[in-house]
Amino acid sequence: MRAESEYWEKRYRAGGDSGAGSVGEIREWKWRIIERYAGKVDDVIDVGCGDLSFWKNRDCPRYLGLDTSHTIVERDRHERPKWEFRVHRAEVALESAPARIVLCLDVLFHIMNDQQFDQILENLCRFSKEWIFIYTWIRNPFDLQWALGRLKNRTIPNLKWMLTGSDGEYEKFRPLENYLRIFAGAGFELVHKEIRGIGAMYAFTRNSTS
Repeated sequence: MRAESEYWEKRYRAGGDSGAGSVGEIREWKWRIIERYAGKVDDVIDVGCGDLSFWKNRDCPRYLGLDTSHTIVERDRHERPKWEFRVHRAEVALESAPARIVLCLDVLFHIMNDQQFDQILENLCRFSKEWIFIYTWIRNPFDLQWALGRLKNRTIPNLKWMLTGSDGEYEKFRPLENYLRIFAGAGFELVHKEIRGIGAMYAFTRNSTS
């Protein structure tokens, strides 16, 4: 099991949740963007579905949730028995029909391996018939962390984190703009990018000619 997968399995097994990005105002902000572009959310593959707190008070006629945690997948199956869930790594091909809408929210900055990161982006395109929505970091949190620490605590900056943009275990910063070629090569174009704090919401749609 990859380190990041093991982290989430332990977290969910201990009763942990999917994090602040799946609740509150930031959740509603993400939903406003999704619904503005995709309209009725009726056919979804949710990559890194987590504990489903993002789906509070919402339904979907055709839903497939993917996650690497056995614990959370079993919990989700109990909570939403009419939905489909699979223990699945996003860089692996999916034996399922593509969905109209693909979600990948608060997932990409947890992928440590560069090759797997590319494979995941390629698969997001394969999974989608029309729309892809991604939320990920647009600013390097390790630079921010260093700056705040220097100003407030006068601590010694972690130069390794600054230079690599990673904590070396569970999180790594990559600007999604550096990978737009993958989406373009698969026939998708970026139609919306909206920044909120350290992250941004991206909306891609399939070209009518592809």
